[in-house]
Amino acid sequence: MKKINITRQLSIIAMFCNSLFAQINVSAVNVIPIAKNVSINNPVWSIDSKHIAFETLSENQQEKLIYLYQIGSKEIAKPIMKNIGSGNSLIPATIETSSRLPSWSTTDQSTIYFLYNEYKDRFMGKLNKIKYSQLPLEFKYSEKIFDDIKQESGISEYHIISYKETDVIFLRQQNSPEKIEYTYKNKRLKIFPNLDKELEKTEDINSFSLSEDGTRIIICKGQSKHEMFLWGEFEINNSGRISETINFFKIPIKRLKNGVIIEPSFNPVNHDMIAYLEMVEAHIYYLHFQSLSSDSNQATLLTENLYRNVQNQISRPNSTNYVWHPNGDYIFYITTDAKRNVAYIDLKNLKHPKVKNLETGIEFAEQISISPNGKYLAVMTQIADGDNTDALGQLFIIELTY
Repeated sequence: MKKINITRQLSIIAMFCNSLFAQINVSAVNVIPIAKNVSINNPVWSIDSKHIAFETLSENQQEKLIYLYQIGSKEIAKPIMKNIGSGNSLIPATIETSSRLPSWSTTDQSTIYFLYNEYKDRFMGKLNKIKYSQLPLEFKYSEKIFDDIKQESGISEYHIISYKETDVIFLRQQNSPEKIEYTYKNKRLKIFPNLDKELEKTEDINSFSLSEDGTRIIICKGQSKHEMFLWGEFEINNSGRISETINFFKIPIKRLKNGVIIEPSFNPVNHDMIAYLEMVEAHIYYLHFQSLSSDSNQATLLTENLYRNVQNQISRPNSTNYVWHPNGDYIFYITTDAKRNVAYIDLKNLKHPKVKNLETGIEFAEQISISPNGKYLAVMTQIADGDNTDALGQLFIIELTY
């Protein structure tokens, strides 16, 4: 009996040591084949992790299209749509229209949302039940989501959650930065309640993010060096309206003297935990995490060398600089070293988070995106010449093992 107990104890100790020193390994690295020489932005995954969508910008910066790739396919990536008539592309080439352009449904693995242009007005569209073999489709097969957005300034940011197996869309428009609007079943836009009580007259919303289960929102508001994070828990009733009883709570953040805090996001599993960036000097960013369940403003510094894709940041306001693993135990990010490699932070022991390099062989990473099943990490690279006008983009799919 004593031998058995000792064996069990040794087994537990071994398992504990393995968990402490376990690391993520790379089993395969593949590049997505694309027919054209383009810059790539905003890679996003379908909910079943079988497809990835991304936007491309042609060398002459006149054509911006959304492409789709089926993981493991021997075919090249395909545009989701043919060009709209008169030589205009589906998404106009003007960079200021960019936001989270393609975004997958949270309820269907083959339905995708996107922004598009029609004359001077900008709209949100949707393609239902896409079949990879049938791409590209004609524009007439797309569905216009709603008519509330008819403006030249367009959408700054949008996010999608699932409620009763239906997508709920939340967005910010550029000409009303003090509001967050939402739509359920593509009905007329409604204003997210009670935010007006939290904003001063001169304050705008800089970004927002939603928890994975669609019950919490976190907002970055205010002017540079005076930003503040707010979070609130909300409910959606049977008619698709958000309850007016939502209360917002200020998150106490201790920052450096000239620190600018930006881009907060929830841990996908533990929604009492957030991560965020702090710009301490021009182009120098720290990554922190902090608990919402504590009254303390003490954050944990995770890394001082996070690369932030400032030039292409307008293509996707959040999550291009760091991404949570779906299980909440890791954060992946791009380093500021000379080759801009990919690294990750092991958060299983919150008191002693560990930074580790991911051995991919990929250099000059620009954006990253992880699949919902955690098996694949998409890494977009961009190698540019001096003035960056002829940048060459590639999109790699890294297969991970744990």
